[in-house]
Amino acid sequence: MSVLLQCSLCEGEFCTRHKQAEVHRCGKLVTATDTAREQATAGLGNVQEHLDRQRLASVSTSLSVTSKKKPMTEKNRQMLLRLKLTKAKMSAKPANATLATLSMESRVFLNFTTVQPQDGTSRLAGVKRSPKSGLFLTESGISTFNDILGGGVPLNHILLFFHDENKTYTNMIFRASMSESFLAGHDILYAGEFALDQLIEVNNVKCFSYNLQSLPDLFEAAQQRTNLPNLDVELQIAFRYKDMNLGEKTTSGRNYDFSKTLNIAQRKVRRNMKTLEIILDPLKTFHHNSANVISAIQELMLAKPTEVTRIFLNCVGSPLWGLECTERHIVFFILRLRHLVQSFDALIYISLERSIFQSLNQLPLVITYSDFVFEVQGLDTSDTVNPLFSEYCAFFNLLKIPSSSTLSYEPIVRPPSLNFAIKLKLHRLLFEPLHLPPLLQDDSTPAKLSCHQTSTNPIDF
Repeated sequence: MSVLLQCSLCEGEFCTRHKQAEVHRCGKLVTATDTAREQATAGLGNVQEHLDRQRLASVSTSLSVTSKKKPMTEKNRQMLLRLKLTKAKMSAKPANATLATLSMESRVFLNFTTVQPQDGTSRLAGVKRSPKSGLFLTESGISTFNDILGGGVPLNHILLFFHDENKTYTNMIFRASMSESFLAGHDILYAGEFALDQLIEVNNVKCFSYNLQSLPDLFEAAQQRTNLPNLDVELQIAFRYKDMNLGEKTTSGRNYDFSKTLNIAQRKVRRNMKTLEIILDPLKTFHHNSANVISAIQELMLAKPTEVTRIFLNCVGSPLWGLECTERHIVFFILRLRHLVQSFDALIYISLERSIFQSLNQLPLVITYSDFVFEVQGLDTSDTVNPLFSEYCAFFNLLKIPSSSTLSYEPIVRPPSLNFAIKLKLHRLLFEPLHLPPLLQDDSTPAKLSCHQTSTNPIDF
């Protein structure tokens, strides 16, 4: 039912469905357009110019945006940082050289400000992202060593090796990683015992001849599998075992053949790759040589902040590194390296002798400041080798594995064992978990009693 209403201006009637006076087009209705036209006719179009702003500001607050910015309180600043940190955690990336350009307040969320591709890959050459831990991994040059570390060596980490007595197998691990650096296009910085005097240039890449003569070549994929028996022959075994795969378990990553020499001319190497050696002066102090190493690392990383750098520091604390080398100097040197590796895309390999730390106070600090800590014990120095270890070359023990975050004690990887053995098979290094029979002692032949040595006493059990 419609109720008729009457307009108070024109006295026209309209129904309740059209209650507004504008619906029936009242001619006596004053609209906003009519008001503006009257103000313009009276010369009051720009009313804001005739207002006294000082008196108005003293009694009210302007609703328009002003140029003055309200100062942010400490509570609001912390809340803003938390929101930015939470928003950026989904796109984590290792820190790079932009750390030096940020203020101290913004460095909190530096590692979470760069967006990565959606497919899980990385913009850095030779770097992949782990789907389990979320870390950025690089190849170590030894596939079984990659499996121990969870798929590869994490970026922005320090790997500390307590080398064997002759430094044989520790240097082999270093050389395999150097060869991987050439193929992955990573810059190399080396400081250690071996002198890399002669500098040559191959494919517009300046490199040292000693590296070329000592670095292993890539292990061909055709050699990855051993000679298997003919599978077409009918096997005289139980039917449930006929479909078993007799091949070796394949692992991810590349391997290198230590019987061959790396030929850079036949490999695709990044053109602007750099290999830098730091000349150590043994007649000067360890503090002087270590300061030169830190300066060289900073210059190389600041010059090329978007590239990955692998740093190899061999035999730290040896007489070649200078005089007056104490335990505290080594601890402070590793601490400075830890600050550098967390600010740039780098990876540091360090080898030192464990016997340097005579006191037990400084050794835990070195292990704490390092991310991964390993101990290599070669079997080529012992006169009497246990027959149980005849197929192995050295022992490889894990002393420390870093945690996944600073807020959790969960390790980034859980290897099958903490004790491994190094085997040299087909001129390549292999790491295998060390398993010993529980009934065997140090000697492989258990004691045997002859018949005349047994007791005849009936009470003796």
